[in-house]
Amino acid sequence: MHQHGNKLLFKVVSASLASLSVVCYLDYITGYDLHFFVFYFLPASLRAWYLGRPTVVMMAVLSGVAWGLTDKLSGHPYASNLAWYWNTSVCFSSVLIQGLVAQWLKFNLNEQKKAREDLARALEQQKQSAAEIQKLQEQSHGVGAWAHWITVGGKWVTTEEFLKNSFTSNWHTGFLRKPSRFRVGKSVGFLNRRGFGT
Repeated sequence: MHQHGNKLLFKVVSASLASLSVVCYLDYITGYDLHFFVFYFLPASLRAWYLGRPTVVMMAVLSGVAWGLTDKLSGHPYASNLAWYWNTSVCFSSVLIQGLVAQWLKFNLNEQKKAREDLARALEQQKQSAAEIQKLQEQSHGVGAWAHWITVGGKWVTTEEFLKNSFTSNWHTGFLRKPSRFRVGKSVGFLNRRGFGT
């Protein structure tokens, strides 16, 4: 992982310096009549996207100085050196702001990607939890004979309550089938005498 980071650092730094050199050369040979100012944003954008804020500041300084020297060597006349310093500082500030904006955009994209991944993991965990709950419900469905309780519609009731409320149904408890020819009271008494209701 550390080796991969070093390779990325070397590639991005090399690409940014190479692109700055190409822009400076093109700016020099075309003269000061043609403006190549916007292309000085490219090296800083590369560093902003892959390396982060500190390298953006460094690249903005290099871009400002490179633009100033190129402009000076191209023979651009100025009424005073103050105008040259002003233009150089404007180039530096513009490249810096553009690089910071690019770094901010990359940071927000990474945060959104992380949020989507967290949401996907949460949904997957929720799905697994729901499947486990459903499995437990299926396993616990039926009669708790040892406690004389049963589940009806997700609610636990005693066998006596169930027999009283649904005596005429064909439900089988696993240890007694309810004969519909007996009265409810006699059936409940029969269960109590056999120890099922205690």
